Amino acid sequence: MEHKQQNNQLYDLLKTYFPKGSNYLILSNDLLKVNSYFMNQIYIQTSSIHKKEIWGEKSRLTTQYGKEIGWVPDQFDHIFFADTVRGEIAEALINRNNELIPEEADFLEADNLIAELKIEHLSQSNPFFLSEGETKLLWFISQFAKAPQYMIITNLTAGLSRARVLLVIDFILKSLSIGKIGRIMSPTYIIGLSPKDHDFITMLQQTGHWHILSKIDFLTSL
Repeated sequence: MEHKQQNNQLYDLLKTYFPKGSNYLILSNDLLKVNSYFMNQIYIQTSSIHKKEIWGEKSRLTTQYGKEIGWVPDQFDHIFFADTVRGEIAEALINRNNELIPEEADFLEADNLIAELKIEHLSQSNPFFLSEGETKLLWFISQFAKAPQYMIITNLTAGLSRARVLLVIDFILKSLSIGKIGRIMSPTYIIGLSPKDHDFITMLQQTGHWHILSKIDFLTSL
């Protein structure tokens, strides 16, 4: 019961402080603090038994974290369930409906998401042997595949080259411009960036409504 209350509390807080109808850019020179806050809320508060439920377990007994909240942190535990990037995304897709085994349609949808993010060259790669940047791209697309209500990226540029940041931004902008990617509706994005990343900030603001948060003291009120 306590674990369920934690889930509901975080989701309710997000709905209160990040209402739908807008997306949110957190501009800060201390994005580590932002990451630590969400890590504490999403990751540490879950017990070791339930930790994998953030991303989805084989049993598909996912908590509200996996159902409603997608999270791309600054650093990654290698929590993977498949031996290829394609299979990992297919696993994330079936998590939406608490299914057990991916079917051909799930793999085809995974192929579409891979193509949208322009990472076809990684499709058959083993997730455990990806670089840091490649892991972040997989983490992003597998979280998106679960069709969360919120997608939290605490530091968009961390671990990514400029070219890969642009890939993620292009994906986000497309999801916002048409309201979805494939059958997956666009979530409410909460994205952390440094104020010096002027070009990335400008790019994101081209599509959709963005609310700018330039102070991180709001975290103390969550």
